[in-house]
Amino acid sequence: MAPRFIGSFIPKPAFRVNGVPLAVAIQKHLRKTGRVRLPGPEPAIAVIIPCHNYGRFLQEAIESVLRQSRPAAEIVVVDDASTDNTAEVARQFPTVRYVRIEAGNVLCAQRAGFQITHAPVVCFLDADDVMPRNYLESGVMCFADTTVAVAFSSIQNFGDKNELVVYNLPADMQSIERQNFCHSASLVRRDAIEVSGAFDAHVRLPWPMLQDWALWRAIARKGFRFAKHEAPLLRRNHGANWLTRVRQENWTYFVEAALANESLTLFIPFAGRFWAWPKMREFLERQKWPHSQTRLMLCDTSDNPRFGRMLRRWAMECEYGDVRYMETKLSKPGSFADRNRRNSFVAQVVDSAMPRIYNRMATEATTEYVWVIEDDILPPLDAGRRLMQHFNADVASVAGIYRHRFEENKLVTWDDMGLMLPDDGSKTGVVGVRGNGFGCVIHRRSMLRRFPFHHRANTNWYDANYYIEMALNAPEMRVLADFSVRCEHRERQPARKGRRARTRII
Repeated sequence: MAPRFIGSFIPKPAFRVNGVPLAVAIQKHLRKTGRVRLPGPEPAIAVIIPCHNYGRFLQEAIESVLRQSRPAAEIVVVDDASTDNTAEVARQFPTVRYVRIEAGNVLCAQRAGFQITHAPVVCFLDADDVMPRNYLESGVMCFADTTVAVAFSSIQNFGDKNELVVYNLPADMQSIERQNFCHSASLVRRDAIEVSGAFDAHVRLPWPMLQDWALWRAIARKGFRFAKHEAPLLRRNHGANWLTRVRQENWTYFVEAALANESLTLFIPFAGRFWAWPKMREFLERQKWPHSQTRLMLCDTSDNPRFGRMLRRWAMECEYGDVRYMETKLSKPGSFADRNRRNSFVAQVVDSAMPRIYNRMATEATTEYVWVIEDDILPPLDAGRRLMQHFNADVASVAGIYRHRFEENKLVTWDDMGLMLPDDGSKTGVVGVRGNGFGCVIHRRSMLRRFPFHHRANTNWYDANYYIEMALNAPEMRVLADFSVRCEHRERQPARKGRRARTRII
């Protein structure tokens, strides 16, 4: 009998295409389609230069790319509706591909160059900037780590202002959500751009705009890593560039970070209040943050099958394109939302339930900005945009105001001493506060995930504990309340002898 070999490896024949080994077929296809792959472990680089009426700077930018110690495999100038000599300058260089579009939009120009190049690493060089000779060589070495998608550097300003601006790789990559530390000429993997969806046809950003920051945020949200290399980009400072316009026009963070294009997670915990649903449904159908940019999470804690069916039916029929219905079981069955909170047992059940609800929200939210509305709160229809306009790099949350359920003429917003603010008109506009309830508030997800919700720690209340932990461990972050965003806080008054139950505004 022939010997038996237990667990031996029997190699399978190599996969072949038309009789040719797969690896050989791939290389032939790359050569046939014009896709360039340089020898050695380092990937090929495509340099894309969007240009709008910067013909006077373009020659210097192109020559800096041609002088690189590590040559670019592809160089493309995308002339975006220029009326100067951009075309004439670009066509002086036989190895540079010239393309003209009529978009007047930096995103469209970058996308056009991206679509006609093939190298696995791309670099978008502004036409008024310059690369030092070792720029590509220094940057491409970062991609020896296959988990790195973006290689950035510091900036050496020249022209009207001469200074070195040093950017460092932060320990927490979530900081890219708050402040940009990558310039537009950073090197980036092509597949990271494709996966991020930042260049999809439906994406629209005005010009001039910090398109690079939007791109880096989209890539970071997919889990890609960033690295820093040592060759600083040479950035020209002159009166016509967009950076000067930002300073002159005093752009707000809302404009600079293109927050109008952000998607919000709108999270609503439903406690089974049938009486509150008609008004909430009306709000959801009419609220003004674009529904196409809203990821709706309906969290059903009611433990009521009839209420759950009602929510699911509406979710299937509504015009929101991204809706999730989720059930969360509480420690005690039944709805406690409208029971007497002054009862110690009811208060204990509610206090222990809320951290469970909001920790699930923080874990499963998929956007940086998470808008929470409780089901007995009715904000103004434009509350989303009004709250978003107050974010800045150091702002953790922005809330609307509403009255406390039990404290007469007090708001569910408190000062540094933990005292509820009076509803007496003494405060107006946007005010820094120590904390607020979650009736209507937009949070940064990066903060929600950093400070889990709990009770019985500093206080019995999940919201107070959250803001206390933030104040202790992230004192640089601010909490704001917009006193112009006044929300209705509604409650159900039980039926009495000879009278029906009725809903009132607190």
